[in-house]
Amino acid sequence: IDRPKITPSFDRPRLLYVGSASPHKNLDQMIRGFIKLKNRLPEAELSMTLSSRKEYSVPGVVFLGHLSVPALFEQYQKANLLIMPSLVETIGLPMVEALSMGTPVIAADRPYQSFRTDSISSIYVYGRDELKITLLELQTRKMGG
Repeated sequence: IDRPKITPSFDRPRLLYVGSASPHKNLDQMIRGFIKLKNRLPEAELSMTLSSRKEYSVPGVVFLGHLSVPALFEQYQKANLLIMPSLVETIGLPMVEALSMGTPVIAADRPYQSFRTDSISSIYVYGRDELKITLLELQTRKMGG
């Protein structure tokens, strides 16, 4: 399935997180960033491959639970952007999968995303405390402001 994308569309932001809820996944920061985005774009949605978790239950968050491979790839295709907030990863398989589906990625500035090259223009990198700022910058860039 091939659906190349150059930049995320923020007409109706549909963000995706694929992974577990382990502390090193940095989900608290991701949720804080999403809340900021949601305040600016009420139609934003964040789908997470987790079972429902009270601490991440905010408006616009959808818990997908465990998905089959075909269902997961469908989610990659529906997403405007994959979020990889992890502080520690080996290779960052969801990032590789998303890019192979043409879905842009926003990733923490950590070694796991360093395989990227200048030819991969669909990875947006943010510093440790900058996810919410980067999401808003992407949204503002799209809106022309």
